[in-house]
Amino acid sequence: MLNKMLEPLTAIGCALGACSIGALDGGLTAGAVIGGAALVARFREACAKHGFDSSQLIEKMRLAVMRDWDRADQPEEEREAIARASNAIGVHIADCLPSREELAATALKGERVYPAAAAALVVDRLAERDAECAALFAVETTARRFALAVVERALRLAKDDPDYAPLLTLDLVIEIAGGVGRIERAVERDAAINLDTNAMVQALFDKMRAEEQARSVTDEALIALARKIAAQVDDPAEALAALGSAIDEFLRVRESAARGTNLGELVDQTLRNIAAANERGALDEGARLGARAFAEWEERQEAQRQAGLRLIEANIEQQRLRFDAAAMAHWIGERLKLLGGGTIDFGALRFVWAEWYQRGLIRGLRLDLDVSIALARLSIEFASSKRDWAVAQNDLAVSLNNQGERTGGEAGLALLAEAVAAYRAALTVRTESAMPAQWAMTQNNLGNALGTQGERTGGEAGLALLAEAVAAYRAALTVRTERATPADWAMTQNNLGTALQAQGERTGGEAGLALLADAVAAYRAALTVYTESAMPANWAMTQNNLGIALRSQGERTGGQAGLALLAEAVTAYRAALTVYTESAMPANWAATQNNLGIALGHLGERISGASGLALLNEAAAAFRQALTILTAEHFSHQHEGADRSLRHALTLIAKRTS
Repeated sequence: MLNKMLEPLTAIGCALGACSIGALDGGLTAGAVIGGAALVARFREACAKHGFDSSQLIEKMRLAVMRDWDRADQPEEEREAIARASNAIGVHIADCLPSREELAATALKGERVYPAAAAALVVDRLAERDAECAALFAVETTARRFALAVVERALRLAKDDPDYAPLLTLDLVIEIAGGVGRIERAVERDAAINLDTNAMVQALFDKMRAEEQARSVTDEALIALARKIAAQVDDPAEALAALGSAIDEFLRVRESAARGTNLGELVDQTLRNIAAANERGALDEGARLGARAFAEWEERQEAQRQAGLRLIEANIEQQRLRFDAAAMAHWIGERLKLLGGGTIDFGALRFVWAEWYQRGLIRGLRLDLDVSIALARLSIEFASSKRDWAVAQNDLAVSLNNQGERTGGEAGLALLAEAVAAYRAALTVRTESAMPAQWAMTQNNLGNALGTQGERTGGEAGLALLAEAVAAYRAALTVRTERATPADWAMTQNNLGTALQAQGERTGGEAGLALLADAVAAYRAALTVYTESAMPANWAMTQNNLGIALRSQGERTGGQAGLALLAEAVTAYRAALTVYTESAMPANWAATQNNLGIALGHLGERISGASGLALLNEAAAAFRQALTILTAEHFSHQHEGADRSLRHALTLIAKRTS
């Protein structure tokens, strides 16, 4: 939103830097300040000369300004005022820049801190543009405070930016020029223009040469330095001072080369070569020697980096053989550190976490998920903000929850408890008011972990956990509405149905039946979004879940009402099997065939005569289908249950036929 303002504000900031150089007197300061457009052009030119990208510096300013005013809790009225102010600034700022005399006068008054004074000058001019600007900026308003903050921030950034500072100094030296002719012309030329000036320059130069010859500076080096300075500086006194500074640097280079560095032959030989080139006055050759040596050093560094990466890979491979997930995560972090120039980037670490988590889901290997858990713990350490920390906590909880679901006994329950704790930690940052979407997602995930805990925990403790899961899902649904986020709403409705169903199955009497009815309602709500045509896999999953809840209702309901519920369960299972086919999704197909067999068996037991017998035979056929996939070798627990159900159905069939 601030793009239109950036270039004019950069110009003001550059001018600020010129005005705030303390070594200059008032007259020089006023003379050094130039118009915004010209300074921007000079700024870009100097950037190119020094290898800087001005767009990067401008973007740095923009991001810093916006961080101050981009808040999640910002009232709508304030946000609108800022938007209007931003638009007005973008339209009018170019016409409100002060002249160099006005800006210099503001700097020299000393009545208040310069950036604030200059910002007030600009914003006061904005207020005079038209009626809308007057309403925004003439009196103390949010819009005026915003405009003052933006302009002052840009001024300070231009002066304080470490990349921009040397460019500003260079521009200032150029602008102070007195227009008396370059030093090189004064030395090499007769007094054709101004005899007094040329004589003065010649005398100063001769004096400097005499002093430096005493310090063993060659004429070639002295002339080369003077020519470089003369190409940039017009004022003789200023050029002479620059020459003295350059000679000091020349001597430091020579002394450093003679002294050596103990940093290796490449460094020492290069310093000697550069010093020798300088002695000959071959400054450009010295620069080429330095650049060539650095390129060679970079090649060596890259070779060393590749060697380090290979050693890290060897350590990762070795720790995999040891099944040490924590050690693997450590070496993965070391690889990221080497690739990141000595620091671990949080985003890169999260990307690697996601890779290992997905690998654990697809391959089903415990080690892969354990590595994802260790990487999530590492990312918590390297989170640079509260938001990143909350993201890392959520990632940790996701990995812990998945591993806990796959782990039996107390170990699995402990992993699930850790997941719950991590989700709750994330929710201390992901609040409903500040981050509603992330809050709702984390509440849904928390419900998943609590629900799994509750299903695997007996007695009142398990029921309490299931009740917490239900509460978490209902909380998520206050943000995940059918209208706003239909897919997320349907997913949470399905999850809510699962928790209510588990509650209902463990609760007796009318209370249990009411919970099961609530579960059925949640599944049916999800199916309004999870349609067979749009989301077939989710539709089949929810149809199967609906069948389980209806079957539980039917088993606990007598008479025709119970039979009707069981028949609805059969219908739901058969619907799911139109998507869960043996060829495409064999495991889901087998589980649903088993569920269908159970519902058909209950119907067959409660219906007499040929109709009941036919239902029992259908149940036996469904169990046989399931057992073709649910083998004892690969699905021992499910195989045992399906086989027991088949034998029970066959026993009932035998009794009826005899």
